[in-house]
Amino acid sequence: MEEKLQSLEQFFQDDAKIKQLMTFYPNVYDRDTAIAYEDKMIKNLQEIKYLFTRMLKKIGSDREIDYLNKLFARYESSLLNCKYDPKKLAQFYEACISNMDPALIDEMNCNIFGYYIFSNYQGTFFKCKTINELLHLLHTYMINSESFYQTMPIINKKEDEYENKVTLYGRNNFLAQTLFDSMDQIDSSIIDILSLKNNHILIMAKDLGHALTVEIEYDENMTHVSYFIPKVCNILMVNKLKGITPVKVDENGNLKTPYAKGSFEVETKDLLPTIIELLQNVPQDRDMSMEGGIFENKKAR
Repeated sequence: MEEKLQSLEQFFQDDAKIKQLMTFYPNVYDRDTAIAYEDKMIKNLQEIKYLFTRMLKKIGSDREIDYLNKLFARYESSLLNCKYDPKKLAQFYEACISNMDPALIDEMNCNIFGYYIFSNYQGTFFKCKTINELLHLLHTYMINSESFYQTMPIINKKEDEYENKVTLYGRNNFLAQTLFDSMDQIDSSIIDILSLKNNHILIMAKDLGHALTVEIEYDENMTHVSYFIPKVCNILMVNKLKGITPVKVDENGNLKTPYAKGSFEVETKDLLPTIIELLQNVPQDRDMSMEGGIFENKKAR
């Protein structure tokens, strides 16, 4: 289990390294800086491909790696065809590295979430055209796959009289243990908490918007929190959550997306009550017929 934990931690280290490498934008203003950019970007592409390959060897197959190799061959060819032209280099960066197709991201968010037997990244993987899309897909899949949480070393677990289960996996520390101890306040049948090195904690809670996932990255002073709700049961309740990207409906009262996302920063000393408040206020199926619920919203129209 320690080997699996280290492998998962390596995945997130590679994820962070790719994010860093892909931020190298072509700020070029003459031939010399263009040559320097292309030389550096060729090396960055080689390193990014290596990191993606290592990530895929943990979760993928030869088909995904073959597709990855073809994509990166195209990236390198596109880069060389720029011939040091600043405008073409900017176009290369967008077309091969930074762009994200909204329809593809929507497909990822609709089909990859926790506690869902058909959740899989492979149907979308071969549609990815940029590094940013590939990275977003693999990160989304890893965060929202309870099977990765549940193969990690168990630190602590408990079950209440209603058979609600809370399990703490990974590496123990004060913050992770405190979160575990406080989950009695949450109405969820299964809560998986995964504590990783480098101050990184993942939480997946069943029944909260089907399967809420929360990613926490913290230091001594500040914490960044991002979360994903795959099923919006109640629009009013979701739109009151801290850091939410507001959920919208069309003219017929239908949700424009069935999911919701949010993120925020909070002082680390205030993290625990903030996370508990978030989890307590994510709507469940029973909230669909209440005011603001997706059933009541359509009736009102």
